[in-house]
Amino acid sequence: MSSDTLKKLNKNELVECLDTLESIALDLMSSKDARTLLPGIVQKAMDLLIADGGSLYLLSEDKLSMQFEVLKNQSFSTKHFETLNISLEEKSLATFCFHNKEVINIDDVYLLDPSFDFKFNARLDSLHNYHTKSMLSVPLINSQDEAIGVIQLINKKNFYSEEWPNEYQEISNSLSFTQMDINLLERFAKLISIGLENSKSHVVHELEEETPPPLLKIA
Repeated sequence: MSSDTLKKLNKNELVECLDTLESIALDLMSSKDARTLLPGIVQKAMDLLIADGGSLYLLSEDKLSMQFEVLKNQSFSTKHFETLNISLEEKSLATFCFHNKEVINIDDVYLLDPSFDFKFNARLDSLHNYHTKSMLSVPLINSQDEAIGVIQLINKKNFYSEEWPNEYQEISNSLSFTQMDINLLERFAKLISIGLENSKSHVVHELEEETPPPLLKIA
């Protein structure tokens, strides 16, 4: 996290931020399977950055799509959400973020410039009578500088318990994600990427230990 970001936080905000990141790092270090921690990490990102919703995608094993790994929202239930794959050929915000390994911060997803090489998928909005406005997407990058997924937050709010409005006028006046939010979510993305890599290495190490040595041939 940059020193400029830290300077903009008051004492309580700084303590909360550092405590949250430290807690995530410790959890990831002690876990053999980082994927089980992802829902809780997305929730902590929503809490800290004051977002109404969050999601996380991971690259599929065949590397042709991204798996919808986590979906959370304060305004509608996500307990039984349908797990979908997003083809990497689809021109979505998530795939653009993934391919270009760039942070994408959108003030209003319904007012995207037509010249952009991506579009917003309004399927969940239609399904839940919801209205997404602001969206922040950050790529997950591993130690080989390869994209392995994307974390997204939607609808920046004034305070976490605030109910997301239904009236368009209220929605249009809502907040957007800031540069500080970008810096913080990048820290979350980095921790997740490290945790996933460590889990993968741990599995490989366990498999190597379980593999019996070759039998010696006696002439």
